[in-house]
Amino acid sequence: MQGVLNFARENKPKYEEFDFSELMRDTALIFEHRLRNSNVDLVLDLDGPLIMQGDSSQLQQVLVNVVIN
Repeated sequence: MQGVLNFARENKPKYEEFDFSELMRDTALIFEHRLRNSNVDLVLDLDGPLIMQGDSSQLQQVLVNVVIN
């Protein structure tokens, strides 16, 4: 939930290791209710952790924008 709150704030990029698979799951949860009401099934086929380095909040914002647009 902290990531969602960070969307409204302008922060300096915070580069760190994070699990992209977990980020995808968290982002999917943001849209779970909306997708279900639209009769859309979202299937994530994530085999395990995918460790990346970067700003996870910024990447999550990109993912949210892709889903919305």
